[in-house]
Amino acid sequence: MTVHGPDAAAAQPPDFPGGAAFAGLATGFGVVGPGGDLQFADEVLGTWLGRPLGGDPAPNLRDVVVEPFADAAGERGATTVVDLLAAARPWAGAVRCCDATTRRFDAVLSLQPLHDGRGRLLGCAVELRDVERQRAIERQLQQAQRLQALGQFTTAVAHDFNNLLTVVHGHIGLIEAGGEATPAVRDALGEMSQAVARATTLTRQLLSSQRQGPRFERLDVNQVVRRMAVLMGRVVGNTIQIAPRLALQPAWVHADAGMLDQVLMNLCLNARDAMPAGGRLDLVVELVRERPATGSSAPTGSFVRLTVADTGCGIAPEHRSRVFEPFFTTKLAGQGSGLGLAVVQTIVRQHDGACGLESEVGRGTRVYIWLPEASAPVVPAPVVAPPAAQVAGGAERVLVVEDDPALATLLRKTLEAAGYRVDRAETGRQALDLWHNYPRAFDLLVTDVRTPDGMRGDDLADRLARDKPGLPVVFTGAVEPGSAGSEGRVFLMKPFSRRELLQVVRQAIDGRSR
Repeated sequence: MTVHGPDAAAAQPPDFPGGAAFAGLATGFGVVGPGGDLQFADEVLGTWLGRPLGGDPAPNLRDVVVEPFADAAGERGATTVVDLLAAARPWAGAVRCCDATTRRFDAVLSLQPLHDGRGRLLGCAVELRDVERQRAIERQLQQAQRLQALGQFTTAVAHDFNNLLTVVHGHIGLIEAGGEATPAVRDALGEMSQAVARATTLTRQLLSSQRQGPRFERLDVNQVVRRMAVLMGRVVGNTIQIAPRLALQPAWVHADAGMLDQVLMNLCLNARDAMPAGGRLDLVVELVRERPATGSSAPTGSFVRLTVADTGCGIAPEHRSRVFEPFFTTKLAGQGSGLGLAVVQTIVRQHDGACGLESEVGRGTRVYIWLPEASAPVVPAPVVAPPAAQVAGGAERVLVVEDDPALATLLRKTLEAAGYRVDRAETGRQALDLWHNYPRAFDLLVTDVRTPDGMRGDDLADRLARDKPGLPVVFTGAVEPGSAGSEGRVFLMKPFSRRELLQVVRQAIDGRSR
């Protein structure tokens, strides 16, 4: 806890330092003299006072506590703070407070007398808890927990959906490899493959939004906005017109795709809520050389500026400086968590960028996102993929660990059609049992990143590698494990095609890195 006292008062500006950051907290602490003059105050209590300590007149606990009206037992106690302090005994009870903005609120005040070595009263330690704000924080915490549960549910559904897409994609490849499809069937298979590709993009967006850490790559913000404009058009409703205006050239940034999608989604949803009767939502991408006025760790240079502008109700002047604070919201209870813009700012700062906001009541709001421009990626020369029927197979013995029956059947069919011998286990424990029954008989392990009995795929691979060092491994799933990329260990993201599976299997066995 940072403590502010009279010695530091001369260096403090008229507005209490850190007020915006701590205004949303619910409990303040301090020390008062026998008459109620504050000698020390933490940031929260200092913010409620609205001025630094050491002034003339000195801030007094009476400036905040308007009326004590009941003690902890619910009985009427003393009627003024001075009476409570004069009683020189511990006290806790309900009080009515008023902060520097004249906001009145119910609180719980706790006083603990402080004496010197001779028993003389020096003052009291003070704890003041804003009951109303605490309840609001608890509601927001519950909302955050519900959002976390929803995210976990979404992740589980996306993982299962990825398995289904892999089965569809794999059987399309098996039919194509058979070479017996008519032109009409081939056209239908092509349409199915395109549908699988679109569904794959959606599931990967869902999964990337739930990752714990960012995965940076070069992205064209134009493409991100174009894709999200289509998605958000279905979310914001027909009464709001979404108008993307893209840069005339690729707007490259070094960013996490899922996080960038989340920034756009949060801003679009806020804009929707500000336009209940409909309106216009502009998504503008520009390449600029201006450095954002707000702080950014990015070096001076070019930036990609993303502007999300609505024609909604706007934000009142007294609220604009707080819109990026966690849990601050101007929406009615139950209509917002107060986390949307705070999450946006956190993500943008992780990308060495900055946020800005302009708003006018009745005229709408414009949120600006500056991200450092990245150099264009090097595009390798196109590689002509071999026809599906010509992908190399082999005669090695493969241990497949997959609990989804349909996906396990597809893996077996695909690998056996290419000449491999396949044994399947549903769990990590079953895989260990198979391995011990046929020690060192397997030439390759194909395993999901996580097995249904809780064993991690890379842990399983490490245990088998103790018995057979250098065992090639193919991990499948939506999140790459830490040991992927080392010699003989490769990662295949779901959903994957027949050709991708066979190519990766061959690469792992031959010891080539992807």
